[in-house]
Amino acid sequence: MRKHYDKDTADIKTKMNYITITAGEQQTMLYYRAHGFMYPDEIARQLYAEIAEIEEQHVTQYGLLGDPNETMLEKMAMIELNEAYLYYSFAEQESDPRIKGGIWENFMKMEVTHFNECARLIKQYEAAISRIS
Repeated sequence: MRKHYDKDTADIKTKMNYITITAGEQQTMLYYRAHGFMYPDEIARQLYAEIAEIEEQHVTQYGLLGDPNETMLEKMAMIELNEAYLYYSFAEQESDPRIKGGIWENFMKMEVTHFNECARLIKQYEAAISRIS
């Protein structure tokens, strides 16, 4: 059994790597699940179904590495922050200025806005809960 990271002591890079790899595995699983049945060949359909099942195991294993004590808002904020960072990274690598500014930087700004909204919700609701407790 692998030990999950501790939300209060883990490095932010650890959390963001966790989010990225889990999302990648989930996207792969969903791809095989969504497209496997389309193949006319029975063997191909069975293969896609088997790959989807293995990917589901990976998603479950990686998902268990997150701290179960993180609130849903904390998890959501980290996902938004990670998405903003990924779009920032894409923009830094992009050589076409139309794509850099028109897509990657624009998406990054949207994700920063999402992150800020999550931070506001955390302050509003989780501060209220801690006062009650």
